[in-house]
Amino acid sequence: MTSNLEDMVAHLDVAQHASLEPPEAELVIAEDILTRGPDKEFLRSAVRTKSYAELRRHFGCSSRTVRCRALENGFAQPCPPVSEEHVDNNGDEYVTYTSYGPEMADLTDEEIDSILHQILDSFPSFGREMARAQFRAYGLRVSKDRVHDATLRVVGPHPCSEDEGSHGACIVSQVPMPYGTMMAGMLICCSADCIAKA
Repeated sequence: MTSNLEDMVAHLDVAQHASLEPPEAELVIAEDILTRGPDKEFLRSAVRTKSYAELRRHFGCSSRTVRCRALENGFAQPCPPVSEEHVDNNGDEYVTYTSYGPEMADLTDEEIDSILHQILDSFPSFGREMARAQFRAYGLRVSKDRVHDATLRVVGPHPCSEDEGSHGACIVSQVPMPYGTMMAGMLICCSADCIAKA
């Protein structure tokens, strides 16, 4: 009796996982062997015409991974290191840096001043960063320091930049005027000394 009961429980366990409609023929198991990385021939042609950032979106991985696969397959050449440590004749260590970005524009200060003057004539509300972006839009790469120096030469220093500590901070803001009008960029100072500089 006990063995019959155990047999019934065992058969019920098997029946629980059995299909109500068993297949007529034996199932065919198909296997896909996945290889890692993009198709090599496609990668070879793609790295010639597209940037790694564009290819990253196509392959669904980081641009660094795309570059690594291109290097592994010989489709790209490794670049020299960005920084290298050297020792001079006196035994002092120094570091040299290699930039892989676009070259800085070879412009004189007068040429930068002239271009900045044109930019500010067209866009008088531009600050240094917007002016620098406009230089880039012209296809010119100019450093922050050179744009800052050119701004001082073309526009002049801000009237409150030489704070003597004898008055409060200067605030540039939009000031509500009577009858609901606005005066944009009005300079508010805490003393007549700062206004006199303006």
